[in-house]
Amino acid sequence: MGHHSRTSAIFWGLLLIILGLLFLLQNFDLLDVENLFHLFWPVILIAVGVKMLFDHRDKSRRISRQPSGKEDWKSSDYGTTFSEKESNVFGDIRLCFDDQTVRRFAVSNVFGDIELDYAHAKFENEAKIHISGVFGNVEVRLPREINVEFRGSCTAGSMKIFGEKHDGLFQNVHYISPEIRSELPTVKLSLAIVFGDVRIFH
Repeated sequence: MGHHSRTSAIFWGLLLIILGLLFLLQNFDLLDVENLFHLFWPVILIAVGVKMLFDHRDKSRRISRQPSGKEDWKSSDYGTTFSEKESNVFGDIRLCFDDQTVRRFAVSNVFGDIELDYAHAKFENEAKIHISGVFGNVEVRLPREINVEFRGSCTAGSMKIFGEKHDGLFQNVHYISPEIRSELPTVKLSLAIVFGDVRIFH
């Protein structure tokens, strides 16, 4: 892992920890987070802006062809096996995995939605997908012919996992396909979102 990757991980990790601690203190009536954000939200924007100025990660490989009917979606040109990371600060991430074999994939976004379309992807057994975000919704479409194990947490928002809806603050959801078929690959999907709604569906 390069210097910029380590710095980025530390920065966003600390930001998430601080946000989590603030909401934990509010949960125990020790702090009024709404008033705190009202006073200090410009500081957060300045910190994110400074981080963006010093973050020189190469984004060139993110843009490729646009699948038919999904003009604003991106599709990877990394080959037939997809084992990559995608990260963003401002704006939505929309990725379509047409006819690609997925082994591992991690995506993170700070301000914006995440939409992943795996409907026509192929999965290695024990394939792992990790999604993290701060402000934004998440939608993941998976093929029907797989086993799914999902673990997700959401600080504020709702999660709809294959039709099962979970609302409220500090949601932690563990879902396993009701019928495990040994001939099908198992996909392990993990998710951590601070503010936003989550939808996982076929």
